[in-house]
Amino acid sequence: MRGVRRLMVVAAVAFGMFATLGATPAMAGLGTGQVTGTVSTDGIGACPAGNPLCRKPQNNITFSGVLITGTFTSNDNSQVFAGSVKVGTSNSVTARSTTGGTLADDAGVVFPFSVDDALSVTGNITNGAPPNGCAGTYQRAGSIVLVPLQCKFSINGRPVNSAVTVVAQFSPTQGDGVTTPITQANFTGIYVAV
Repeated sequence: MRGVRRLMVVAAVAFGMFATLGATPAMAGLGTGQVTGTVSTDGIGACPAGNPLCRKPQNNITFSGVLITGTFTSNDNSQVFAGSVKVGTSNSVTARSTTGGTLADDAGVVFPFSVDDALSVTGNITNGAPPNGCAGTYQRAGSIVLVPLQCKFSINGRPVNSAVTVVAQFSPTQGDGVTTPITQANFTGIYVAV
């Protein structure tokens, strides 16, 4: 229960930061925006059927159709990117549970992935392929997911080395985690880069 409360406080702070940052001038290395996509898993919960709290070790996760729309600012505050960001190969990112996800919670690692601009209103993102790009971890409490990432790329040739935190809602679309494992879900949320 303590982990759920802590995650909810972090989510509230992140949403507050997003609202505040969205209303202020760009600051060095900052960015805000929204994130949407789908999640595929090996199965969360319901193993055996009726047990939503059972853990499956090393659950593989794929985030697909990831769309990041918003802004990023270079570290020296001289360049701004605004638009949509393409992530990973074919807009997908892979992760692996290190705790074996249950309906109540999950945590794991997000493997390195590339970032590139998909549709730029202003600025161009380059140098976003590994060893640059983004990587990090994730933690889920119920339906709230927190994804702290470390990202490194360039905007118009100027470096961005930023901590990016995503806070999203996890909404199952296949399986309920109680009688059948969750194998598909949608996610939608925000990101704040500092």
